[in-house]
Amino acid sequence: MSALLPLGNGRYGHHEIMYPHLSTAMITAVGMCKQLSGNFLYVGNTVGGVNTIVKINHNSYYPNADFKTRLIKLPYRSNIKEIRVYFSQFGTGASVTLSLFEGYNAMSVGGANDLLNRQLTRSALGAIQEFIMPQFIPDISSFYMNFRFDHSSQVNTAAIIQKVEAVYEPILNKTA
Repeated sequence: MSALLPLGNGRYGHHEIMYPHLSTAMITAVGMCKQLSGNFLYVGNTVGGVNTIVKINHNSYYPNADFKTRLIKLPYRSNIKEIRVYFSQFGTGASVTLSLFEGYNAMSVGGANDLLNRQLTRSALGAIQEFIMPQFIPDISSFYMNFRFDHSSQVNTAAIIQKVEAVYEPILNKTA
């Protein structure tokens, strides 16, 4: 799934939000996404040149799934001071890695462009409903975040993020 986002002055930027995976391979093309019966979502896709239809499994949590936010604009040259994460579920075995990337920088979780790179685990934090991270990220005008749900097994009760807030302050332009 992707989106074209306005950059201003009639310019647009393409931003990839998320893409589907199977447990054994990456889906290379999605041709259908439909609720055919009950509460089940079916996805028609191509994996390794073979066309298949798969059903979303609501009884397990896929390890290492990524969710990428849209580009979030801030006032020019702002300073991020804090990231707050609110959970509606943080069960046994839950683990999520939070990443923040400036502008349209390439996503590489834990890489040089990852300005946050913070892993939250149930084993280290217990059953939490919110987590506040003091985090100073200077001189940033736009960013996107990635959430990698990196629990170790499909049977772990994964984290479910309810809301994320970035606390920031704009840098006031000073004239000489």
